[in-house]
Amino acid sequence: LYKLDKIISNAGALVVVCEGEKAADAAAQLLPDAVITTMLNGAQSPNKSDWQPLSGRDVWLWPDNDDAGQKCMIAIRNLLKIAGAASIKTINLSAFKNLPDKGDAADLLVAGFTPAAMLDLSQKPIFFEAEKPKGTLNEQPSNAESNTDNRFHLNDGGLYYFGKNDAGNDA
Repeated sequence: LYKLDKIISNAGALVVVCEGEKAADAAAQLLPDAVITTMLNGAQSPNKSDWQPLSGRDVWLWPDNDDAGQKCMIAIRNLLKIAGAASIKTINLSAFKNLPDKGDAADLLVAGFTPAAMLDLSQKPIFFEAEKPKGTLNEQPSNAESNTDNRFHLNDGGLYYFGKNDAGNDA
């Protein structure tokens, strides 16, 4: 993980996961009290990073404003659940007015967004995506939920992905 040394040395700090180093560095300016990180090898490879250092941590996910960013953060959410993160919240990108397509924290910083504005916005209910309600014990998950939750398998040999790649073929 990017900035792993800061994650380890700031054990009580909020951790924010962005998509890429540029976005992570910008987010660090907007959220100075948090530790900002990203995965190795970009949005297509969240499973190539070790998420175990985030066990027991509160984590915010900050996707880029595109489908790839959303898919990446869904995969990271699942990996963080496996790693035992204490809480996981996804930032609602619609809370940022005029965020361009594929936009991220770096775009907000260039547009003049400030740490004070970020703190103010983070206190508002719109800042996080709504959590999906948990079903009853007898309720079967939707097909999409069951595919998402079962794509990753962790054992002593490593973390494995079972699912479809972008071309729709088995991975």
